[in-house]
Amino acid sequence: MELFQTQRLWGFAQRVFERRSLRDMSEEKPVTPLADLYNQVAKNPDGIAFIAGHDRWTYARLTAHVERMACGLLDRGIREGDRIVLHMPNRPEMVVALYACFRIGAIAVPMNIRLKAAELTPLLQQLRPALYIGHDELSQVMHAIDAAILPLDRRFVAGAAKDRWGVQPWEMLLGNAPAAPHAVDAHSHAVLLPTSGTTGVLKIVTHTAATLAATADLLVSLGFRESRRAVVVAPMVHASGIFILLTCMRFGVSMIILERFAPETLLDTIETYRCDWMAGLPFMYHAMLQSQLNRPRKTDSLRFCSVFGDVCPPVLQRDFARRV
Repeated sequence: MELFQTQRLWGFAQRVFERRSLRDMSEEKPVTPLADLYNQVAKNPDGIAFIAGHDRWTYARLTAHVERMACGLLDRGIREGDRIVLHMPNRPEMVVALYACFRIGAIAVPMNIRLKAAELTPLLQQLRPALYIGHDELSQVMHAIDAAILPLDRRFVAGAAKDRWGVQPWEMLLGNAPAAPHAVDAHSHAVLLPTSGTTGVLKIVTHTAATLAATADLLVSLGFRESRRAVVVAPMVHASGIFILLTCMRFGVSMIILERFAPETLLDTIETYRCDWMAGLPFMYHAMLQSQLNRPRKTDSLRFCSVFGDVCPPVLQRDFARRV
């Protein structure tokens, strides 16, 4: 097993881009995240794109849902360049909505699910989204957001109690026909990523389909070519989770998606599905190590572990590699 510090990769990426002129990059025809999905469904329609709980999503099923949502978004007047807030834990609806945005050229705005209403309000005022797609467990937080900022009829939620707070169920966004063919410029805005705000005022990082695809190419050095099944616990509303999703899709790596981190659940998942790749923060690896010591699982399938967000102490790397 190898623990890889992602900070090394960003330094390498910076040097690569510094050696390439803007003209060179503008003249290239990039592969996009949407093209990656359609490449996978063409090659292996019955292959597993991801598993969430006991629900298995093949590439064909995922693509069909992406087409239906793209159609539904167009029917509701969403057009290229409109901003759509995605505000939920790691769920199938998150994946479908993200790729549906790619499909029609809408701009996806993943939103940190830990933000409170007081933090969300100025961000939503700045973004002025055309649509909000969230989860029922966050409805109480969103109920505190003034309807003048985000009208109730533009809010859709996944989850059990869909009739609360006057919002609409996520399923109402699913159309009945494939979306019309639409050529989206790979260099147009595709994702807006609000930062965590640790340095002060929240900032927004802009990605195009081209930069998302380029990042997925760079992440190949994190073991994706050799991986067959990755467990994804990094939040997909954060950059780390999105890039893991896109890179798995690029290289046809099946994903086991967990809504949130719990060391016991994560270890059980690795054992059950024989996962060989994961990424996490140092505290996650420490918690997994303690849980494994308390109740050992069969985790010998795990081959590559990436560390993001902070430096992983050498002693933790050594102990984790030996005992997990």
